[in-house]
Amino acid sequence: MYMNYNVVKDAVCQGGYFMLFSDYITIKEAAEKWGVSTRAITYHVVAGRIPGVIKIGNMWLIPATAPKPEDLRKYNYRRQPKKKEDAEQ
Repeated sequence: MYMNYNVVKDAVCQGGYFMLFSDYITIKEAAEKWGVSTRAITYHVVAGRIPGVIKIGNMWLIPATAPKPEDLRKYNYRRQPKKKEDAEQ
């Protein structure tokens, strides 16, 4: 699920920092791209729903080509608005 830290460390030490991370975006950028909150993205990353993430210190990097994860919360059908037909009766 996570990239090996030693691989990342070696790439940074060898000057490949920009080359390695140019295809990654931050949690804030992913939230803007997918139209959700940063907390929702963090939740998906920690739950392992976004493949290929890298954690460096306290920063998560998400592949720029990663698909938006599905919202797996259950929908509460009792909160649906009433249909017009039901309201008229």
